[in-house]
Amino acid sequence: MTEDSNKPENQSCLAHEIGHILFGTVPGQNNHDPTGPETPTLIQNDDGTTTTILPRHSLKPDNVMWSPSGNNTVIEPSQREKALKSRILTSITPPDVWDN
Repeated sequence: MTEDSNKPENQSCLAHEIGHILFGTVPGQNNHDPTGPETPTLIQNDDGTTTTILPRHSLKPDNVMWSPSGNNTVIEPSQREKALKSRILTSITPPDVWDN
């Protein structure tokens, strides 16, 4: 993480980076985000610029795994399911509320 993660507009940076760690430690799978593209994808921004979304990031702009993470808070059920398969979360039982 860089000093940019300490700015008010980057409050979800730590959660974003933890997502990379969890996705990257799922045995037998790649580190791709389940809400991300299969291959690098170019997105046209409203201001005329473009952003390349890699498979390890989400295609959803409000998602914590969007790049850059910014102040995004959305986490999809598929992301929670993959993160819970991480080899570093060996004794986590998901709460019943995640089933809704």
